[in-house]
Amino acid sequence: MTAEAPAGVVVVLNEAGVVLGLLDSEAFENADSASAEEVMEPAPITYRPSLPLEKAMERLHESKKEYALVTTGDGILVGLLTRA
Repeated sequence: MTAEAPAGVVVVLNEAGVVLGLLDSEAFENADSASAEEVMEPAPITYRPSLPLEKAMERLHESKKEYALVTTGDGILVGLLTRA
């Protein structure tokens, strides 16, 4: 199962909706016959829904990432936070 994120990034999920990793355009370029598991970025940055938005945006800015996944404590994807 996959869900699309901004800028050509694909979120890799298992059957239960738990985030396994991210695939970006670089992974696709180097993939040839590799599996998603072999080329994905494992354990991406995630935030919990209870994190105040101001704090989440602060952390996002500090990480120099354009987006972060929002997950439950069990790692189930519930949303995506992006910088505007």
